[in-house]
Amino acid sequence: MVQIRENIKLINAFLPIHDQISYHSPILEHLNFKLLQKQLRSFWLAERQKAIWIMHPSFSNYRYLGKFNQVIYDCYDEFIYLNRKNTSDIASKQLFDREKNLILHANLVILASPVVCERKKRDYGEFNDYLILNPASYSIFTPARHGRLQTPDDLDLIPQPRIAYIGGVKSLIDQQLVFDVAQAFPEASVVFIGPLSLGMDTSLWDNSSNIYLLGPKPYNSLPAYLSSVQVGIIPYGLDYYTETLTPCKAMEYVMAGLEVVSTAIPSLSGQHPEVIHLAHSSEEFIAYIESCLERYPYKLSDELLWANSLELEMRKLSDFLNNV
Repeated sequence: MVQIRENIKLINAFLPIHDQISYHSPILEHLNFKLLQKQLRSFWLAERQKAIWIMHPSFSNYRYLGKFNQVIYDCYDEFIYLNRKNTSDIASKQLFDREKNLILHANLVILASPVVCERKKRDYGEFNDYLILNPASYSIFTPARHGRLQTPDDLDLIPQPRIAYIGGVKSLIDQQLVFDVAQAFPEASVVFIGPLSLGMDTSLWDNSSNIYLLGPKPYNSLPAYLSSVQVGIIPYGLDYYTETLTPCKAMEYVMAGLEVVSTAIPSLSGQHPEVIHLAHSSEEFIAYIESCLERYPYKLSDELLWANSLELEMRKLSDFLNNV
Protein backbone atom coordinates (compact mmCIF):
# COMPACT_ATOMS: atom_id res chain seq x y z
CA MET A 1 0.00 0.00 0.00
CA VAL A 2 1.32 3.43 -0.97
CA GLN A 3 0.08 6.67 0.59
CA ILE A 4 -0.27 9.03 -2.40
CA ARG A 5 -1.81 11.89 -0.46
CA GLU A 6 -3.31 12.30 2.98
CA ASN A 7 -6.64 10.92 1.77
CA ILE A 8 -5.49 8.69 -1.13
CA LYS A 9 -3.98 5.21 -0.85
CA LEU A 10 -2.80 3.08 -3.77
CA ILE A 11 -3.07 -0.71 -3.53
CA ASN A 12 -0.82 -2.74 -5.84
CA ALA A 13 -1.99 -6.32 -5.39
CA PHE A 14 0.65 -9.04 -5.71
CA LEU A 15 -0.29 -12.10 -7.79
CA PRO A 16 2.45 -14.79 -7.87
CA ILE A 17 0.82 -16.44 -10.90
CA HIS A 18 0.89 -14.10 -13.90
CA ASP A 19 -2.64 -13.33 -15.08
CA GLN A 20 -1.82 -14.27 -18.69
CA ILE A 21 -0.92 -17.76 -17.41
CA SER A 22 -3.68 -18.16 -14.84
CA TYR A 23 -6.33 -17.17 -17.41
CA HIS A 24 -5.73 -20.46 -19.21
CA SER A 25 -6.50 -22.55 -16.14
CA PRO A 26 -9.69 -22.25 -14.04
CA ILE A 27 -7.81 -23.70 -11.05
CA LEU A 28 -4.97 -21.15 -11.24
CA GLU A 29 -7.45 -18.37 -11.91
CA HIS A 30 -9.42 -19.35 -8.80
CA LEU A 31 -6.21 -19.46 -6.75
CA ASN A 32 -5.20 -16.00 -7.95
CA PHE A 33 -8.61 -14.63 -7.02
CA LYS A 34 -8.44 -16.12 -3.53
CA LEU A 35 -4.95 -14.66 -2.98
CA LEU A 36 -6.20 -11.30 -4.18
CA GLN A 37 -9.17 -11.44 -1.81
CA LYS A 38 -6.90 -12.21 1.12
CA GLN A 39 -4.60 -9.25 0.35
CA LEU A 40 -7.42 -6.77 -0.06
CA ARG A 41 -9.79 -7.98 2.64
CA SER A 42 -7.98 -6.20 5.47
CA PHE A 43 -7.95 -2.98 3.45
CA TRP A 44 -11.64 -3.22 2.62
CA LEU A 45 -12.58 -3.87 6.24
CA ALA A 46 -10.32 -1.08 7.58
CA GLU A 47 -11.45 1.57 5.12
CA ARG A 48 -15.19 1.52 5.85
CA GLN A 49 -17.29 4.53 4.92
CA LYS A 50 -14.78 5.78 2.36
CA ALA A 51 -14.53 5.75 -1.43
CA ILE A 52 -12.84 3.06 -3.48
CA TRP A 53 -11.63 3.53 -7.07
CA ILE A 54 -11.26 0.21 -8.90
CA MET A 55 -9.37 -0.07 -12.20
CA HIS A 56 -9.94 -3.74 -13.05
CA PRO A 57 -12.92 -6.02 -12.33
CA SER A 58 -10.59 -8.71 -10.95
CA PHE A 59 -9.94 -6.42 -7.99
CA SER A 60 -13.58 -6.26 -6.97
CA ASN A 61 -15.67 -8.41 -4.66
CA TYR A 62 -19.33 -7.56 -4.30
CA ARG A 63 -19.38 -8.71 -0.66
CA TYR A 64 -17.02 -5.85 0.26
CA LEU A 65 -18.21 -3.15 -2.11
CA GLY A 66 -21.16 -2.30 0.13
CA LYS A 67 -18.76 -1.24 2.87
CA PHE A 68 -17.83 1.91 0.92
CA ASN A 69 -19.87 5.07 0.57
CA GLN A 70 -18.66 5.55 -2.99
CA VAL A 71 -17.58 2.91 -5.54
CA ILE A 72 -15.97 4.19 -8.74
CA TYR A 73 -15.08 1.82 -11.57
CA ASP A 74 -12.48 3.21 -13.98
CA CYS A 75 -13.21 1.06 -17.05
CA TYR A 76 -10.34 2.31 -19.17
CA ASP A 77 -10.16 -0.76 -21.44
CA GLU A 78 -12.34 -3.54 -22.87
CA PHE A 79 -11.23 -6.07 -20.26
CA ILE A 80 -13.87 -8.67 -21.11
CA TYR A 81 -12.79 -8.91 -24.74
CA LEU A 82 -9.09 -9.11 -23.84
CA ASN A 83 -9.90 -11.79 -21.28
CA ARG A 84 -11.86 -13.86 -23.81
CA LYS A 85 -8.89 -13.81 -26.19
CA ASN A 86 -6.47 -15.17 -23.59
CA THR A 87 -8.44 -17.37 -21.21
CA SER A 88 -10.61 -20.39 -20.70
CA ASP A 89 -14.39 -20.04 -21.03
CA ILE A 90 -14.78 -20.51 -17.27
CA ALA A 91 -12.29 -17.76 -16.42
CA SER A 92 -13.93 -15.45 -18.94
CA LYS A 93 -17.36 -16.06 -17.40
CA GLN A 94 -15.92 -15.34 -13.94
CA LEU A 95 -14.56 -11.97 -15.04
CA PHE A 96 -17.84 -11.12 -16.80
CA ASP A 97 -19.74 -11.81 -13.56
CA ARG A 98 -17.29 -9.75 -11.52
CA GLU A 99 -17.57 -6.80 -13.85
CA LYS A 100 -21.35 -7.05 -13.83
CA ASN A 101 -21.42 -7.01 -10.03
CA LEU A 102 -18.97 -4.13 -9.96
CA ILE A 103 -21.00 -2.02 -12.37
CA LEU A 104 -24.25 -2.77 -10.52
CA HIS A 105 -22.65 -1.60 -7.24
CA ALA A 106 -20.75 1.37 -8.67
CA ASN A 107 -21.89 4.91 -8.05
CA LEU A 108 -20.03 5.92 -11.18
CA VAL A 109 -18.39 4.14 -14.13
CA ILE A 110 -15.70 6.15 -15.92
CA LEU A 111 -15.06 5.10 -19.50
CA ALA A 112 -12.69 6.18 -22.26
CA SER A 113 -14.81 5.06 -25.20
CA PRO A 114 -18.45 5.62 -26.20
CA VAL A 115 -18.34 2.21 -27.94
CA VAL A 116 -17.41 0.46 -24.68
CA CYS A 117 -20.10 2.43 -22.83
CA GLU A 118 -22.73 1.28 -25.33
CA ARG A 119 -21.58 -2.36 -25.08
CA LYS A 120 -21.60 -2.35 -21.26
CA LYS A 121 -25.12 -0.92 -21.13
CA ARG A 122 -26.24 -3.54 -23.62
CA ASP A 123 -24.73 -6.32 -21.48
CA TYR A 124 -25.48 -5.04 -17.97
CA GLY A 125 -28.24 -2.44 -18.23
CA GLU A 126 -28.17 1.27 -17.42
CA PHE A 127 -25.57 2.77 -15.08
CA ASN A 128 -24.18 6.17 -14.16
CA ASP A 129 -21.43 6.86 -16.70
CA TYR A 130 -18.82 9.56 -17.25
CA LEU A 131 -16.87 9.67 -20.52
CA ILE A 132 -13.28 10.89 -20.73
CA LEU A 133 -12.18 10.62 -24.34
CA ASN A 134 -8.53 11.39 -25.07
CA PRO A 135 -7.18 14.44 -23.24
CA ALA A 136 -3.45 15.14 -23.12
CA SER A 137 -1.42 17.21 -20.71
CA TYR A 138 -1.21 20.83 -21.80
CA SER A 139 1.75 21.57 -19.54
CA ILE A 140 3.77 18.55 -20.69
CA PHE A 141 3.19 18.56 -24.46
CA THR A 142 2.60 22.15 -25.61
CA PRO A 143 6.28 23.17 -25.10
CA ALA A 144 7.03 20.79 -27.98
CA ARG A 145 5.17 22.90 -30.51
CA HIS A 146 7.09 23.75 -33.66
CA GLY A 147 10.57 22.62 -32.70
CA ARG A 148 10.99 24.48 -29.43
CA LEU A 149 12.81 21.60 -27.73
CA GLN A 150 16.22 20.13 -28.47
CA THR A 151 16.14 17.08 -30.72
CA PRO A 152 17.16 13.85 -28.89
CA ASP A 153 20.46 12.44 -30.11
CA ASP A 154 19.06 9.20 -31.55
CA LEU A 155 16.32 11.04 -33.45
CA ASP A 156 18.77 13.65 -34.71
CA LEU A 157 20.55 10.94 -36.71
CA ILE A 158 17.34 10.10 -38.62
CA PRO A 159 16.57 12.08 -41.82
CA GLN A 160 13.65 14.50 -42.03
CA PRO A 161 10.77 14.75 -42.65
CA ARG A 162 9.79 12.38 -39.87
CA ILE A 163 6.47 10.55 -39.57
CA ALA A 164 6.16 9.31 -36.00
CA TYR A 165 4.24 6.92 -33.80
CA ILE A 166 4.54 6.94 -30.00
CA GLY A 167 3.43 3.96 -27.93
CA GLY A 168 3.82 0.23 -27.79
CA VAL A 169 4.69 -1.50 -31.05
CA LYS A 170 2.23 -4.38 -30.88
CA SER A 171 -0.26 -6.44 -32.84
CA LEU A 172 -2.74 -3.56 -33.03
CA ILE A 173 -0.54 -1.97 -35.67
CA ASP A 174 -1.27 -2.63 -39.33
CA GLN A 175 2.24 -3.53 -40.46
CA GLN A 176 1.36 -3.59 -44.15
CA LEU A 177 -0.04 -0.06 -43.88
CA VAL A 178 3.19 1.14 -42.24
CA PHE A 179 5.23 -0.53 -44.97
CA ASP A 180 3.07 1.14 -47.64
CA VAL A 181 3.63 4.54 -46.00
CA ALA A 182 7.40 4.00 -45.94
CA GLN A 183 7.36 3.05 -49.62
CA ALA A 184 5.22 6.06 -50.54
CA PHE A 185 7.63 8.49 -48.85
CA PRO A 186 11.14 7.14 -49.55
CA GLU A 187 12.75 10.47 -48.61
CA ALA A 188 10.92 10.54 -45.25
CA SER A 189 11.48 8.48 -42.11
CA VAL A 190 8.81 6.48 -40.30
CA VAL A 191 9.82 6.46 -36.64
CA PHE A 192 8.40 4.28 -33.84
CA ILE A 193 9.02 5.49 -30.31
CA GLY A 194 7.99 2.85 -27.81
CA PRO A 195 8.62 -0.73 -26.64
CA LEU A 196 8.40 -3.67 -29.01
CA SER A 197 5.92 -6.25 -27.72
CA LEU A 198 7.29 -9.67 -26.87
CA GLY A 199 6.99 -11.97 -29.87
CA MET A 200 6.11 -9.15 -32.27
CA ASP A 201 7.36 -10.05 -35.75
CA THR A 202 8.35 -6.94 -37.72
CA SER A 203 10.31 -8.78 -40.40
CA LEU A 204 8.13 -7.18 -43.10
CA TRP A 205 9.74 -3.85 -42.24
CA ASP A 206 13.23 -5.27 -42.80
CA ASN A 207 12.58 -4.68 -46.50
CA SER A 208 12.34 -0.93 -45.91
CA SER A 209 15.35 1.25 -45.15
CA ASN A 210 13.35 4.17 -43.73
CA ILE A 211 11.47 2.54 -40.83
CA TYR A 212 13.15 3.12 -37.48
CA LEU A 213 12.40 1.50 -34.10
CA LEU A 214 13.86 3.63 -31.32
CA GLY A 215 12.55 1.54 -28.42
CA PRO A 216 11.00 2.70 -25.14
CA LYS A 217 11.58 6.23 -23.87
CA PRO A 218 10.74 7.93 -20.57
CA TYR A 219 7.33 9.59 -20.75
CA ASN A 220 8.75 13.01 -19.93
CA SER A 221 11.07 12.76 -22.95
CA LEU A 222 8.25 12.31 -25.48
CA PRO A 223 7.68 16.05 -26.04
CA ALA A 224 11.29 16.43 -27.20
CA TYR A 225 10.76 13.64 -29.73
CA LEU A 226 7.46 15.06 -30.97
CA SER A 227 9.03 18.50 -31.22
CA SER A 228 11.25 17.21 -34.01
CA VAL A 229 8.76 15.28 -36.16
CA GLN A 230 6.27 16.55 -38.71
CA VAL A 231 3.26 14.17 -38.56
CA GLY A 232 1.85 11.86 -35.89
CA ILE A 233 0.24 8.60 -36.99
CA ILE A 234 -2.05 5.94 -35.47
CA PRO A 235 -1.87 3.03 -37.95
CA TYR A 236 -4.11 0.55 -36.13
CA GLY A 237 -5.82 -2.28 -37.90
CA LEU A 238 -9.57 -2.11 -37.25
CA ASP A 239 -11.30 -4.96 -35.41
CA TYR A 240 -13.71 -5.53 -32.53
CA TYR A 241 -11.11 -4.39 -30.00
CA THR A 242 -9.47 -1.42 -31.74
CA GLU A 243 -12.93 0.01 -32.43
CA THR A 244 -13.23 0.50 -28.64
CA LEU A 245 -10.02 2.50 -28.30
CA THR A 246 -9.70 6.23 -27.68
CA PRO A 247 -5.95 6.71 -28.07
CA CYS A 248 -4.56 9.52 -25.92
CA LYS A 249 -1.69 9.84 -28.39
CA ALA A 250 -4.04 11.64 -30.79
CA MET A 251 -4.27 14.71 -28.53
CA GLU A 252 -0.65 14.33 -27.41
CA TYR A 253 0.33 14.80 -31.06
CA VAL A 254 -2.00 17.78 -31.41
CA MET A 255 -0.75 19.39 -28.19
CA ALA A 256 2.77 19.06 -29.58
CA GLY A 257 1.78 20.98 -32.72
CA LEU A 258 1.28 18.04 -35.07
CA GLU A 259 -1.50 17.02 -37.38
CA VAL A 260 -2.64 13.42 -36.93
CA VAL A 261 -3.36 10.70 -39.48
CA SER A 262 -5.20 7.66 -38.14
CA THR A 263 -7.17 4.74 -39.39
CA ALA A 264 -10.91 5.25 -38.91
CA ILE A 265 -11.17 4.61 -35.17
CA PRO A 266 -14.81 5.44 -34.25
CA SER A 267 -14.04 7.41 -31.08
CA LEU A 268 -11.89 9.87 -33.06
CA SER A 269 -14.66 10.61 -35.53
CA GLY A 270 -15.62 14.29 -35.38
CA GLN A 271 -12.82 15.21 -32.99
CA HIS A 272 -11.11 18.24 -34.51
CA PRO A 273 -11.26 17.03 -38.12
CA GLU A 274 -9.12 20.00 -39.12
CA VAL A 275 -6.13 18.28 -37.51
CA ILE A 276 -7.16 14.65 -36.86
CA HIS A 277 -7.65 12.94 -40.21
CA LEU A 278 -9.31 9.51 -40.38
CA ALA A 279 -8.40 7.32 -43.34
CA HIS A 280 -10.51 4.44 -44.65
CA SER A 281 -7.84 2.99 -46.94
CA SER A 282 -4.09 2.82 -47.38
CA GLU A 283 -4.31 5.31 -50.25
CA GLU A 284 -6.26 7.80 -48.15
CA PHE A 285 -3.84 7.38 -45.23
CA ILE A 286 -0.92 8.21 -47.52
CA ALA A 287 -2.74 11.16 -49.09
CA TYR A 288 -3.47 12.66 -45.66
CA ILE A 289 0.20 12.34 -44.66
CA GLU A 290 1.26 14.11 -47.84
CA SER A 291 -1.13 17.00 -47.11
CA CYS A 292 0.05 17.24 -43.50
CA LEU A 293 3.70 17.40 -44.56
CA GLU A 294 2.86 20.23 -46.95
CA ARG A 295 1.04 22.21 -44.24
CA TYR A 296 3.53 21.69 -41.40
CA PRO A 297 3.66 23.51 -39.03
CA TYR A 298 -0.08 23.74 -38.37
CA LYS A 299 -1.11 26.28 -35.75
CA LEU A 300 -3.92 25.76 -33.25
CA SER A 301 -5.11 28.28 -30.70
CA ASP A 302 -4.07 27.90 -27.09
CA GLU A 303 -7.76 28.15 -26.17
CA LEU A 304 -8.62 25.05 -28.21
CA LEU A 305 -5.68 23.11 -26.79
CA TRP A 306 -6.57 24.02 -23.21
CA ALA A 307 -10.19 22.99 -23.83
CA ASN A 308 -8.90 19.48 -24.66
CA SER A 309 -6.32 19.28 -21.90
CA LEU A 310 -5.97 16.65 -19.22
CA GLU A 311 -5.66 19.43 -16.65
CA LEU A 312 -9.08 20.87 -17.49
CA GLU A 313 -10.67 17.41 -17.72
CA MET A 314 -9.42 16.52 -14.25
CA ARG A 315 -10.95 19.72 -12.87
CA LYS A 316 -14.28 18.83 -14.48
CA LEU A 317 -14.12 15.27 -13.14
CA SER A 318 -13.28 16.50 -9.65
CA ASP A 319 -16.30 18.83 -9.68
CA PHE A 320 -18.50 16.02 -10.98
CA LEU A 321 -17.34 13.56 -8.31
CA ASN A 322 -18.14 16.05 -5.59
CA ASN A 323 -21.77 15.83 -6.68
CA VAL A 324 -22.03 12.05 -7.15
